[in-house]
Amino acid sequence: MKKINLTFILLSLMTFLFGQESTNVQLQWKDPIQYGLEGELNKRALTFEDAQYDFSISNLPFFIQEFEGQELNNVRLENVITEVVPTAEADIIEKSELDNYFGVQSSAVTIKKRSSSVVKIVPLRVINGRVERLVSCDIYAADAVKTRLGRQKSLTFASQSKLANGNWYKIAVTEEKVFKLTRSFLANLGLDVERVDPRKIKIYGYGGGMLPELNSIERPDDLVENAIVVVG
Repeated sequence: MKKINLTFILLSLMTFLFGQESTNVQLQWKDPIQYGLEGELNKRALTFEDAQYDFSISNLPFFIQEFEGQELNNVRLENVITEVVPTAEADIIEKSELDNYFGVQSSAVTIKKRSSSVVKIVPLRVINGRVERLVSCDIYAADAVKTRLGRQKSLTFASQSKLANGNWYKIAVTEEKVFKLTRSFLANLGLDVERVDPRKIKIYGYGGGMLPELNSIERPDDLVENAIVVVG
């Protein structure tokens, strides 16, 4: 049987220079929160909208910005706007845990199967003994690479379905076992058993079961011939 080989580029895997990347960030600071075990909310932390924490390390809030499909290098903050943290709130944190600059960390991650980046900012710093918090800034990356996830897959299709020729009869099975198709059974299907050549009887099917979860697993695009034994 002739086969037609078609190569489909579903998504081309390519990475190209995206240039510079800049994203504006606005932090909306709120009143300190209380945290701790249920019924023992005796600890406090500074907070802002969408703040995140790792209380196993400290009570300092941090900000996370995702850059899906982009690999960032040389990340820094620009156009920084700050304000002084009120003394009552500054006493909540350990000043020894802060630097004199806003901590910025860029990490490579995978988001929706694409190479991406996550930027983490600790928006607090100590300048001349005063605690300042970040209000607004631009996250700037001098080098940003935009990525696209894809793959190239070669698919083979039959030139025509096996159902295009011959006489076909549909047989249903409800159990997983070896079945015997008798002469009378075939006659009841409407098969002319007096004239049919037993050597030309064939059975096709997929064998049932669930479809594979992975698209990369090969599967037939037409009916598959099953092994049978013809006696008589």
